[in-house]
Amino acid sequence: MDTLAAAVAVAGVVIALYENEDFYEEETETDSDGETKTTKDRNESTDTGNALRFANIGLTIVLLIMIFTRYSLKLNVLKLRRKRPPSDSLINSGLFPSMLLEMLICIVCTPPYFDATFSGEML
Repeated sequence: MDTLAAAVAVAGVVIALYENEDFYEEETETDSDGETKTTKDRNESTDTGNALRFANIGLTIVLLIMIFTRYSLKLNVLKLRRKRPPSDSLINSGLFPSMLLEMLICIVCTPPYFDATFSGEML
């Protein structure tokens, strides 16, 4: 389960990187007069970029399900080894905080049609 979850996570990262390049790329074309026109501004999402964002959200949902399944299997193994009582659940077994932290880290992704950028100054 861990290997499969890692593969899904890596696929999500690759899609996010490709979408990021598409988002920050400025597209221009030259018309018949030889003038260059901007067809896509920098920091503007495209249909392809939004489709990649939807795909990334789908992979993120699959990853979250896999994380939940992994922790459920881990709890079942602990019960079989008699390290946890049979009545334990994920919440009262002590596994819930680490599962929640892992899910919160993995849930971060850019939603489709979100074209906001953040800027700041550094010393």
